[in-house]
Order: sequence, then C-alpha cells, then structure tokens
Amino acid sequence: MHILIPNIINIIYRQLDFINQSNLKLISKDFVKYPITNLFNNVPPVGVPNSPPGYLFIIKLNAGHNNKITNINHLRNLRILGAGYNCGIRDN
Repeated sequence: MHILIPNIINIIYRQLDFINQSNLKLISKDFVKYPITNLFNNVPPVGVPNSPPGYLFIIKLNAGHNNKITNINHLRNLRILGAGYNCGIRDN
C-alpha cells in the first residue's frame, strides 16, 4: 500500500501544467524531488538551457512562438513537441 500512494501522486503530478508543477514544488518540500515534466501549457517564453539538470525529464514541450528554444537534442524523455510558428528549432 505504501508504494501505491507515491505512484498515484506521480501520475497526478505529471498531469499538471508548468505553473502548477512549479507552485507545488514551492509550497511542499515533498514535491521538490519531482522533476518538471510539462513545458507545454502555461509556460513563459524562455529558452531551455543546454545543460539543464532540472529540465532533463521534460515530457511535453511547446516551442511555438518561442524563438529562444533552438536545440532540443538533450531532452531525451521528450514525447510531445509543439514546434509551430516562429520557433527557433531548425532541421540542422
């Protein structure tokens, strides 16, 4: 039973958007160990650092309308990428 509760919390946490994941990490020391996984919804327009210890576990990323994001090769866990209009990601 004690293993089931962290698994349920992790499932719920991964469904939250960037703002809610960040806020939860700020208000509860129990959520500091959970990495940010959602940079798809409600994300301020900033670049993703090339060596991001806190961003290695990103699953969702919306790079549309954000020309500061140019390289996503280091995001090994990325599953959903929104690279729409005016994004900095190129084919090379």
